[in-house]
Amino acid sequence: MANNSDDARTRLTEPTPIAPPPSSIPPPTGNFLVDTGNSLTHVLETPCSRNAFMQGIMGGFGVGFLRGMSAPPIIAGHWAIGTFTAISTFSWYMCQKRIAQDRERVSQMMSAAQSKPKAN
Repeated sequence: MANNSDDARTRLTEPTPIAPPPSSIPPPTGNFLVDTGNSLTHVLETPCSRNAFMQGIMGGFGVGFLRGMSAPPIIAGHWAIGTFTAISTFSWYMCQKRIAQDRERVSQMMSAAQSKPKAN
């Protein structure tokens, strides 16, 4: 009986690794065309992409509109596309960096909790 309670106490005190949420993105098949198609059809399901695209669209629209007041439409379009690309890329990178830092912090906390001596 004492052995079962020790097992239960051990299970309660030892942290278990947190599994990432299930992904709806299909796994890679090895075929370049199929993998590219799958990536393009599921781009909004990747972390950070929706917010990055929305920020890029709004920034590109704003800069393109302002630039269009003083320049020909083709130049305004170039500015809009360039701004969209720059803002989307920067926003996605910063979000991915924040997620990586959060994961590292959780990993450090879990390893610190595992190495912590047990109180008897």
